Amino acid sequence: MSEEMNLVGKLNNAMKVMQGIPKAGHYGEGKGGYDYMQADDIFFAVQRSLNEAKLMIIPSIKSCEYTEVESKSGSKGRHVYLTMEFNITDGKESIVATWAGEAIDYGDKAVTKAGTLARKYFLVALFQIATGDNRDDPDSDNQEGAGVPKAEKKQEEKNGKSKRPYAPEDLKKALATMASKVKAPATDKELGTLAGVLTQFTNTEDERHVIQDYLFGKQSLKECDRNMIAAGLVWLDPSYDDGMYYINDNAEAELRSVMQSLDVE
Repeated sequence: MSEEMNLVGKLNNAMKVMQGIPKAGHYGEGKGGYDYMQADDIFFAVQRSLNEAKLMIIPSIKSCEYTEVESKSGSKGRHVYLTMEFNITDGKESIVATWAGEAIDYGDKAVTKAGTLARKYFLVALFQIATGDNRDDPDSDNQEGAGVPKAEKKQEEKNGKSKRPYAPEDLKKALATMASKVKAPATDKELGTLAGVLTQFTNTEDERHVIQDYLFGKQSLKECDRNMIAAGLVWLDPSYDDGMYYINDNAEAELRSVMQSLDVE
């Protein structure tokens, strides 16, 4: 009778059966755009490998610290730093490892973002998953300016000459002006992006309809002027990572101001 495989051997087997993970996520346009592995795709691939090797990884939050932050536009948020503990077990043996995660959010998702990032990069390290992304390599650049939000970098580059933020009553006029200057109407994919942003930003479907009606004149985005949709995307400047939409700090502050003025918060 062969000796039963130990926990390290089972982990090694899980690595062997790990399937390739596609770069299904995309951020940005043109030369600055890039593809990346989404957290959910990594979690799914790891789950299949763990099931086959009869292993479990049980996560828990060991500690969580946060500080209050404020964007240049005045939005209040939290910078969360947490330490997660991962118990890798086959029911007989266990290996416990820790990993850190941090995130800033101007809503109520800072802990969720930090936890997702900690899980993602712990699994990348544990299973030696090659991301093929030089942005994960600290030697790929000199890191000057690292961590500065893209929207704030743009503001700095403009030397404070931006015309934003807008007051709620001026926002629709500003969007209409943008819409008259956009180069191409929004595509169905862009329509879906905007719907995703607004869905994640609001708490209920009714709130989303109110915001859509205020900004674009229709409760259903499919009925909206596609130039207005394109202008809305320019204004929001959205990005997508780890299952979450992120928008320009100024736009977030303006949206919250609009929601308050419409009594939907």
